[in-house]
Amino acid sequence: MEATAFSDTVVLSVPTTPEGLSHMLQTIADLSADLLSLNMLFRGAIVKGKLLHTTDAIFGPALIAAYKLETNVSFHPRIMVSSEVYQDAASSAFSSKRLIPKHIVADPHDVPYLNLFAKWDGVSGEWLSEAIQMLTTLQGIIAAGLIDNAASPPIAEKYKWIARKLNGFVRKYGLRDRISEIPLDADPIASAPSTTPARKKSS
Repeated sequence: MEATAFSDTVVLSVPTTPEGLSHMLQTIADLSADLLSLNMLFRGAIVKGKLLHTTDAIFGPALIAAYKLETNVSFHPRIMVSSEVYQDAASSAFSSKRLIPKHIVADPHDVPYLNLFAKWDGVSGEWLSEAIQMLTTLQGIIAAGLIDNAASPPIAEKYKWIARKLNGFVRKYGLRDRISEIPLDADPIASAPSTTPARKKSS
């Protein structure tokens, strides 16, 4: 894997193999969990194409395609997946890696995107306290983000989208007795869970 960071952008590239894509998705799952725990919203795209990526230079049609998908399609804070990458992940050659549905969410009414909670999806048995703590921290950050950005609908909608995904995950794994769902129908200031997380303005 090659990795380059500049400004507010991170570029990762891997060979177009089952091992490469699996490594890419696992790396993004870990990075996503870390960024969300720091109250950093992000979005991006995974595409398949030609790219020259070294320690000294990075350019090619794949970089442009990823930028266009992230810019023109991904309004919500998520990582989009191009149709070519999704087809690879769903093919028999990649089936042993079980990338779908753990890592990639396929929505008939939307472009495929990465599962924000892939790091914890598929957990069976007793949940580790570390996982519960991280999800609880994320819940507090989202609740605070809804309050802080109540007067800015475009940003608030991003937090609402993540809140819906987190609520669905909590319900899926029966965690409501340990992690409160984030109310979205009522005024967020009046009904947000009582937490005191570190707050950071989103842009």
